[in-house]
This record gives sequence, structure tokens and C-alpha cells, in this order.
Amino acid sequence: MHDDAKKIAPGAASAALEKTADSTKENAAPAAHASKPDHTSEKERRDPYLGFIDPRSWLGKECGLLARDFQHMRTSAIHTLPGFIVNRGSNLVGFTQLVGEFFMFSASGVSLFAGKKTQNGKQVTDYFHGSFQQWLEKKHPTLSAAKGSGVLPTALRAANPVIEPLYNVTNDIASKGGFNFSAKNLTSAKHWKDSIHALFDFEKASTLDRALNPSGKLINRWQTRGTFLGMLGMGVATIMPDDKDKDEDVRKLSEMATLHPGQYLLHRLKTAINPLEWYDNKRAFTGLMISAVGLCIFLAGFRNVGGDNKYFWNKAHGINGLITATAGSQLILSPTAEQGWSNFGSVMWARVLFMYSSIKRRYDKIDPGRHYYSAGQATFQTGNTMAFLIGGAEVLPDGTVIDHKKTSEEAKKLARAKKEEIKQEKRHGRVAESTSPSSGAPLSTIVANEAHITSPEKSAALVA
Repeated sequence: MHDDAKKIAPGAASAALEKTADSTKENAAPAAHASKPDHTSEKERRDPYLGFIDPRSWLGKECGLLARDFQHMRTSAIHTLPGFIVNRGSNLVGFTQLVGEFFMFSASGVSLFAGKKTQNGKQVTDYFHGSFQQWLEKKHPTLSAAKGSGVLPTALRAANPVIEPLYNVTNDIASKGGFNFSAKNLTSAKHWKDSIHALFDFEKASTLDRALNPSGKLINRWQTRGTFLGMLGMGVATIMPDDKDKDEDVRKLSEMATLHPGQYLLHRLKTAINPLEWYDNKRAFTGLMISAVGLCIFLAGFRNVGGDNKYFWNKAHGINGLITATAGSQLILSPTAEQGWSNFGSVMWARVLFMYSSIKRRYDKIDPGRHYYSAGQATFQTGNTMAFLIGGAEVLPDGTVIDHKKTSEEAKKLARAKKEEIKQEKRHGRVAESTSPSSGAPLSTIVANEAHITSPEKSAALVA
């Protein structure tokens, strides 16, 4: 902030009033409120990167250079690709991320296809048989491929490559793989104490969790939980239409974010958890789920499974979880869909810095799911690239690109000016109160009234 915006001393206020009294009546506003024009450049006054990186810092300047390069690539992609693809960017991102989540389920130890058959003397996956068909044989034999006949059993067998993974994922989440929290454990202080201690005691954690699975096989349950939440978030992103921002809404959100950040956060969280809002504003829910995914992945870094069926700590995996949580927050907090999706994709690309170490660690430990994990990460990065390049963009039939970013920046600029004005008024009001404690009205009001009917000397005396 400039020096002239700081607290004004009584002597300085007197000099300012003398100058004001000699001016025309249209300039007879209280001099205590006057300040020099703010010459701070818009570049310096823009919002912090990711909400906490000062644009004037070294890191902020580097982020600014990257942002300009990234924006050029994004603009080129939006103008090059067909409009029907650009306008469905978030749907494509959601679908791509869903594919990656299925890979991550396998990476956590969940078998997507349980059916096996012998082919050329080797055991291979049977995509048309498995857990789902076995369940049908027990519960609804007339619908199973083995015991039933007709169109419906044949159709169910043909659809088994799609149904089987969904069945296995749901079954594992509901039982040993995911959210099987017992009420007794949740209310047990000893359970929480043991869980916190076991977070770093991998031998103890391995022993406890092997007992949860009849087969004795360890599963990275936090990875499974995170993957499930990711599927919920990206499932909504895939199904629901792209967010179509309106200038009026962008202005309101941008102003609220600047003047009342706490209120803005609560508003966005309310939007995220209200299903009625998802059709028009799905990215809030998707962002909330991705942030939760990031926290789960951070904990999953402590529960990677080695070839010896024991847990080990994969630091890079945990760090990628924190990056994911940060990326998800961009979808929640950004006032426009364009900013939300592009920031999400660019932040997620930071995972590349730790991806090699994370994958290498799994291969060094002969993690059974290392191949699936690598495939999942490659798929995720494809989706992140799409989010960065075209996510949230809107193109009209005539090729015009709708840009709500300028509307948001203008609204924030006006809100910052309003915020500064309120701050100045409060500051000068305190000066007036401390200078003239016996007066019932602010001193600036007295000066404004007196300036029209008294000499400059008397106006100055009122302040002194």
C-alpha cells in the first residue's frame, strides 16, 4: 500500500483542508477522505496464484510467465479444435478421468475381472464370466449364461466386460476394500489411537489389515476410497452438461470472493453439496470430490503394497495427493468455469515432477498393481491436458469464443476499490473520533459542513 494511504496525522489533515477550502464547491468533499490515485499496476494487484502465491514474489513472477505461455497454448487449441469438441471439454475430461480411475482400482489391489479360463495351457482372463455371472447363478439362475437361455441371459453375458468391473468395484468398496467403517470403531478412542500410531508403523498396519481380508491379501484401502470419490466427481462431470457462465453471475461471485472470502467459500461449498445445482454448476461438486480424493491419496502414500504383502511409504505418491487436493480447490473456488478447469489441469500437471519417483518406487518394491498404476497416471495426465487446453471454454456457432475472464477481473478490480474505500473511511473515522471525542458526529462530516460557510482558518482549526 502507498504511504499516503496510511494513517493521516493531524497536521497533514490541516494542510489538506486548507487546500480543499480554496478549491471550488464541487471539490468541497472532506479532505480527510482524499488520497492520491492508486498507481499500482493491474499486474501487481491481481489475485495470488492458487490463492496463496504473491504475484510480486519470485515464484509469482515465474508463475506469471508460465501462465502467459499456457494461455497462448490454450487459446490456440480452442480456436483450432471444432466447436462441438470444445463445448464438451469437461465431459471429455470427466470420461478420461473415469477410465484412469478404473486403472487405479486395479492398482489398489482390486480385481476388475475375476473370471479365469485356460487357453493354450495358460490361465487367462475370462471377460465373459466371473463374479457377476457367479452371483447370477446363485441368485437369479434363469438370467445367467450358464443356466439360463434366451435373449436376456445372452445380452447380460455380452455386457459382462462392462458389468463385471462395476460389480467388483462396488462389492469391494462395500466390503473389504473401502468404506467398511464400523460404528464401534468410529466411537472407540483406542481404535483411533491405534490407527494414528499404525500410520507410520507399517509392520503393525500390515498385520492388522491382513486380518480384515479372509485371503490375507493387503489392499490400499485409501487408494480405493479416493478412487471411488474420484469416480463420483468425474461421473457427474461426464454426464452433466458444461457449465455456461453468465456475466451477471460472474460479477456477483467475483465481487463476493473479493469482499467476503469466507462467505464466498461457504456459498461454493453449499453449491457443491446441493444436487439441484449440479446441472448448471457441476464443477463445484467435482472440485469438492477431487479435493477429498487428494486427501485420500495423501494417506494412500502410507499404504502402498509391496511384493512381500507388506505396506511401505511412497512419499511421492503422498505429495501427488496434496497436489490433487490443491487442483480440486481450483474447481470449487474459481468464479468462472474457464478459470476453474484450466487451473485444475495446469496444477495437476505439477504431479509430473513426482510421478517418476512414485512409479519407480512401486517397481522397486514389486508392487502387484504397478502396471495398472502407470497406466492410470498416463490416462490422468491425458485428462489433465484436455482440462488445461479446452476445459470450461465456450464457442458460439459462428466461432466466437466467449471470455468471462475479463468480466471477472473487472468485477474484482471494482470490488478491491470499494474495499479500499471502506478501509479508508474506517481509518479516517477512527482519526476523527480520537481527535474530537466529544463530538457525536464524525469529524469529517463537521468539516464538510463548516467548509461551505467558514473560512479556511476555521476549518483547519476544527481538525487541529
